[in-house]
Amino acid sequence: MRKITFSLILIISSIYCHAQDSRQFVAMGEAKVDQHQLTQAIADFTNAIRLNPKNKRAFLARCRVKFELEDFNGALSDATETIKLDSGSTDAFYERGKIKLNINDFKGAYTDLSRVIAIDSSFSDAYFQRAIVNDSLKDYKAGLADNSKVIKLDPTAEGAYTNRAVVELELKDTTAALLDYNKAIELNTDDYLPYYDRGIIESERKNYLMAIADFNSAIELAPKLGLPYIQRGIAELYLNKNDAACADFKKAKDLGDDANSKAWIKEFCH
Repeated sequence: MRKITFSLILIISSIYCHAQDSRQFVAMGEAKVDQHQLTQAIADFTNAIRLNPKNKRAFLARCRVKFELEDFNGALSDATETIKLDSGSTDAFYERGKIKLNINDFKGAYTDLSRVIAIDSSFSDAYFQRAIVNDSLKDYKAGLADNSKVIKLDPTAEGAYTNRAVVELELKDTTAALLDYNKAIELNTDDYLPYYDRGIIESERKNYLMAIADFNSAIELAPKLGLPYIQRGIAELYLNKNDAACADFKKAKDLGDDANSKAWIKEFCH
C-alpha cells in the first residue's frame, strides 16, 4: 500500500512539474512574440503543448503566430484544438473566424464570429470582422449594421468608419459615405485609403480641386501606389491640365500599374 501511494505521489509530482514547465515555455514564447521572433516562439509553444497537451493558452498563442506567418491551415488546426479544450472561448472562435475569412470560407467565418457575439455582445472586433464577411457575401445591409455596432461600441474605431463608407457606396449613399470618410480622416490622418476614396467621390461630384487635394494626400501617404496618380491625372484632365495629367499617368506606369495607365497614356500623352 505504501509503495502504491509513493508511486502515485511521483506521478502527480511529474504531472505538476510538466504543467509548470509548459507554462514557462508559453511565457518564453510570448516574450519571443514581443521581440518578433516568431519561428522561435512557435517552437516554445510546441514544447509547451508537448509537456501539457491540454494547455489551451499554448494552442491559442501558436494559432495567432501561425496566422501572422500565413500558415492558415496550421492556425485553423490550433484554433480548433483550443475550442475542443474550451468550448466557450470567445478568443478561439474569433481567431478561427478570422482564419476562415482569410481562406474565403465566408459561411464558416460568419458562424464562428456570430458565436463570439452570442457569448459576448460587446466584442467589437468580432462585429468588425463579421462586417467584412457580410460584405464578401454581398449582404451590405448586414455589413452596414455590423460596422455601426462597432462604432457604437467604440466611436474612435477609424477602420469601421472607412468600411462603413465602402458599404454605403455599394448602397449608393454617397452623402453618408462622405461623412464617414471625413470622420475616418479626422481620427487617423495617416491612412491613405479614406483620402483616396473621398477623392473619387469628390471627382464624381465634379469637385476636381477637392479631389486633387485628397489624391495629393493619398500619394504622400502611399507614394508607391499607382492608382492615386491615375485618379489625380483624370481630375487634372477635367481642369485642362493635360501635361500634369500625362505626368501622373506615366508615374503610375513607372510604379508598375501598366494595365490601368496604358490607355490613358495612349490617349493623352503625345
